[in-house]
Amino acid sequence: MVRVNILNPKQLSDQHLLAEHLEIMMLISYAKKNPPKEVPARYCLGKGHINFFKNKIKYLQKRFNEIQKEMKKRGFKPKAKLSVKGVSRKLFKYWAPLAGDKALIKKRILWKIKNKPDYYRYYGEKKPYVFFVKLLKKKS
Repeated sequence: MVRVNILNPKQLSDQHLLAEHLEIMMLISYAKKNPPKEVPARYCLGKGHINFFKNKIKYLQKRFNEIQKEMKKRGFKPKAKLSVKGVSRKLFKYWAPLAGDKALIKKRILWKIKNKPDYYRYYGEKKPYVFFVKLLKKKS
């Protein structure tokens, strides 16, 4: 599964931040080998999520850089470089999430955290579910 969380990286747990960092690289590699046949018109989770981002490489490049910047702030040392070599120029579109898109992913992230309450960390510290609820309510 590949997830692009679309929220300000400051609002993500360490685990979500690290996973998205890897998953953006996977998504771009996948888009290179499997160009989109059909792209959903709206942001979605589940079926269609990967295809939605296949033609938004400019957005993914910017997102990847934002995530790496936040990772460094948190003491991680990301070494990976994002390669878009060989990706069709037709796929280099930008996109901006709408409020409804952000609400959808916030709900999903909170559901994940609630189901593993002792797993998620922020700046390396284990944080309770209510911490993430407050963090995700902040304006991004």
